Amino acid sequence: MVTTFSHHRAFMKETAFSYTPTSLGKWALLASQALDSYKLDSQEIFLSSGVALKDIKKNNARIPASAMLQIWQQGLELSQDPYLSLRVAKLFIPAAFSTLGLALSASEHVHDALQRACRYSQVISNDAHVSLLETEHEVALTVNAGVIREPKNHTGLEAVFACMLMVLRSVAGQEFKAQAVYFKHAFTGDKKPFETFFNCPVYFSSNTNQLVFDKAHVFTPQAFSNTRLTNKLDQWIEEYLYQTQQQRLAPRVKKLIGSHLAQGECHLPTISAQLAMSVRVLQRKLKAEGTSFSELYDECRQKMALKLIVNPRHTLAYVSEVLGFNNPANFTRAFKRWTGLAPQVFRDR
Repeated sequence: MVTTFSHHRAFMKETAFSYTPTSLGKWALLASQALDSYKLDSQEIFLSSGVALKDIKKNNARIPASAMLQIWQQGLELSQDPYLSLRVAKLFIPAAFSTLGLALSASEHVHDALQRACRYSQVISNDAHVSLLETEHEVALTVNAGVIREPKNHTGLEAVFACMLMVLRSVAGQEFKAQAVYFKHAFTGDKKPFETFFNCPVYFSSNTNQLVFDKAHVFTPQAFSNTRLTNKLDQWIEEYLYQTQQQRLAPRVKKLIGSHLAQGECHLPTISAQLAMSVRVLQRKLKAEGTSFSELYDECRQKMALKLIVNPRHTLAYVSEVLGFNNPANFTRAFKRWTGLAPQVFRDR
């Protein structure tokens, strides 16, 4: 087959945003500590998956998510402990989530921490999409498979949920608990240790991966919150993600959305044209990264709303118009979905 210049250009467009999903090095180090606690040789286990522990001890180190899955699998097989994820949680400290862990611990309340966890989940791993779903009475941290879809080993997901609860307990107190936990994968053993740890019902073979909380308990202010610190940490995290995700398409789309929102309009065809790809290709590539244009657009509008609304010079009608809502009522509904509060209530706090 003869490769013409046009074929080559099309190929480059298709592959320009391919990337290897990665996991946080410090998260991998926590896994190694858990493996060592079983008297296993974590260094050998990591090496067999192509990862040298000495390399991931460096600041900001990351490892391929596929290697992390292999490490979890070996750990489960060698430890013969189906509750390996709970062992990981017992060894957890916020620094295992790097700067994100520190920011979560200093959050204003649990809801603030959950929003931050969703916004910056890719610090821990960028092979899944994390979102916050809210109803009148519940708030649910939801994880959907991304590039590495439906892995055979689910220890990592269980460990993330367990460690997230540990972080939230550092915010709300050790008595804080989930209302329910759902995992898509099956579990044939005794689930009582999971229910004892989470202090709530745990359901396997579900149609979702969720940590569900009672909405009445997630807005209690914590005594040791530090808004100035979390703002600085958020800035650092955003810079870190920008530097480590240059190959990903989603950050570039979000940056373009932000610039267009600042100019008063944002349309999918315009964004796709600036990235030199069709709308269909853009949507497909975002789907492969576990997200969508509408989700990124919503995230950008939320971020801009939180910045604008704290300025008393901006009327709510002005904020609504700037964000592209066709009427204030739609803005109010969106803002309540983002924060759990009406815009004016949020501003008057």
